[in-house]
Amino acid sequence: MDISALSLDSRNTAVTGQLQDANVDRFRTLVENAIQQRANGEYLSEEQRNANRARIREAAQMFEAHFVQLMFREMRRTTFNEDGFFSRNNAENIWTEMFDEVMADAVSTSNGGIGLADMIYRQMTLRYRDEI
Repeated sequence: MDISALSLDSRNTAVTGQLQDANVDRFRTLVENAIQQRANGEYLSEEQRNANRARIREAAQMFEAHFVQLMFREMRRTTFNEDGFFSRNNAENIWTEMFDEVMADAVSTSNGGIGLADMIYRQMTLRYRDEI
């Protein structure tokens, strides 16, 4: 499974770009580990199955947070463009990106988020129910 399409926009600042790259790499690692465990066909104990389910839940939650952050970024671009009335300096751009990341995490973890993580978790656990 190729998940390289989960790259980030090159217009990110260095600080937020590094944080986001770390989250994408962590998500990629979680998914690749789950795929590798499935390919091995090993029988898992109940403890290992619970750990796999927790990793799938975490990966789905991270994906939802990243998706929400991308939505925030695109919504913000429609109102505050760099050429328009509201021009911002680099510090404001960094703060805005970090604020969007924190808000996306809060939205995706409070009260079930937008539901994307739950749908991903259900699909993954149904698809791989024999392995996890």
